Amino acid sequence: MLLLLLLLPKAALPDVDESLAYRSNPFLDVLVKQPEESFNTNVYVKPTNPGLCLNGESDFPHRYKASTIGAYIRRALTHCSTWQLVHKEIERSTQVLINNGFSERDINRQTKKIMESWCNPNATEKSQDITIFTGPSSPQTTRKKT
Repeated sequence: MLLLLLLLPKAALPDVDESLAYRSNPFLDVLVKQPEESFNTNVYVKPTNPGLCLNGESDFPHRYKASTIGAYIRRALTHCSTWQLVHKEIERSTQVLINNGFSERDINRQTKKIMESWCNPNATEKSQDITIFTGPSSPQTTRKKT
C-alpha cells in the first residue's frame, strides 16, 4: 500500500493514475478489481459494445446457435470470480441473446446443460464404440469414442 502511494504521483501515464485510483483495470475481456487485499474478476464489456451476436432467427445450423449461447455462458463461468457475478453476467448475456432473436427456452436449456457439466466434470456421456477397418488382411480395431 505504501509503495502504491509513493508511485501514484510519479506515474507518467494518466491512464495508470486512473486505474490505480479506482483499483480496477480491464484487460482483454476481463475486468480485474481490487476492493481491499483481494482481487475480483468479472466479464468486461466496453461501453461502446452494441450487443450484437449471431441472430437466433437466422438460417445457421442449430449447433452454431448453441455454440453462441455456450460461449456467453462459459465466459461467465471462467471470468467471474464469485457466483453472484456469474449470475449477474448470465442475466446480462441472456438479455443480449434475447435481443438477438434467441428463444428463452433454448437459452435456458443450453445454460442448464453447461452448468451441469461445469459443476459435475466427471459426469460424461456414454461413449459409442467406433469400428475402424484398416484393410482386408488386418483385423478390425474397436475404440471408444472420446
